Amino acid sequence: MVFFPTSSPTTGQNDYRRYMPPAYPGMINGMGQFRCYPCVHNVASVDTWTLTPPGTVDASTTYTVTINGVPVSFTTDASPTVAELMTGLYSQAVSSPQLYSSVEIARNTGTNVITITSRSALTQLSVITNSGDTTNDIVVANTLPPNPAPGNIASAIPLGRFVGRKADYYRDTLENVSGVTLINAASGYEVLGVTIYDGSHERTGRFHYAQEGYPFGSVMSVLRDTGTMKGVWIQTADADLAIGDAAYIAVAAGKEGMLTKSSSGTIDISSKVRIVSAAQSTFGGKYTALIELNL
Repeated sequence: MVFFPTSSPTTGQNDYRRYMPPAYPGMINGMGQFRCYPCVHNVASVDTWTLTPPGTVDASTTYTVTINGVPVSFTTDASPTVAELMTGLYSQAVSSPQLYSSVEIARNTGTNVITITSRSALTQLSVITNSGDTTNDIVVANTLPPNPAPGNIASAIPLGRFVGRKADYYRDTLENVSGVTLINAASGYEVLGVTIYDGSHERTGRFHYAQEGYPFGSVMSVLRDTGTMKGVWIQTADADLAIGDAAYIAVAAGKEGMLTKSSSGTIDISSKVRIVSAAQSTFGGKYTALIELNL
């Protein structure tokens, strides 16, 4: 906070006026009753690799792909084709009991590309080929590394953001929802509410560099209805957001789940949100606005 001392003409004493931001994202304003649910932050990308076949396949050659230490091999004949090579490797891989429990393997019959995906989030795979033994090699690529990592604050869901769930994410009941994450697409999400303060979130850094949020694996308090409260402070993507603006959910990288007035490539939430105050600046270059919410 910043103090501005001024002198009182009647007492000669200093009057320390102070500037404070209106609120941090995720804070509820007022007194009364509201409705929120516990939601589990457990959505993570799983480690994904692709095997792309060469344009020309070596004849009478053994191609080997080693997945997490388990070798999968196929020996070509005198006149091999790409389809024969990749079908052979795929057949060997899916029939391996050692690989069945740890990875999912799929083959695109059009491109003959094989995709290898970890069955467990946060588990990193090792995929290598015997490229030193072949002239025309299979191309191995880690197309989607596992993310987030346990305890990584960068993977935490910030406070005062909209979160949602996709249809293919796991769900117990509305009162105990799993598979909840920041909304990062303009379609395909069920909007569940706004992340709020509840004392279980984590804080790293100091002063205005501090970051707060719910780390991976934690249970978040997600506000669905402000009820009789005055509202909840939500982070905004627009510094000039004003009362009366239509409300949308931003999905662009770095702004996922923020409130915005832009209707382009966003989610319309106007029927569920009323902007109570214009955007106001707070620490760390953030902007917040007070909204009423009823989902």
